[in-house]
Amino acid sequence: MKIVLVAIAVVLIAVILGWVSVNRSPGKTEINIETGKIERDAEHVIQKGEAVLENATQKGKTLLKK
Repeated sequence: MKIVLVAIAVVLIAVILGWVSVNRSPGKTEINIETGKIERDAEHVIQKGEAVLENATQKGKTLLKK
């Protein structure tokens, strides 16, 4: 049961972030996974994480010098 809830939560988050879209037309429903958007968002998160880590490293070095 927990796995089903986690899967639903992941899909819901993906839809909210715009990673998954649903297109409906008569007789046809398409589910699109926007891999380009996922890659761009992941790269952005990685860059922000690197910046935070670098900042924390610099602050740690400054504290150790005191």
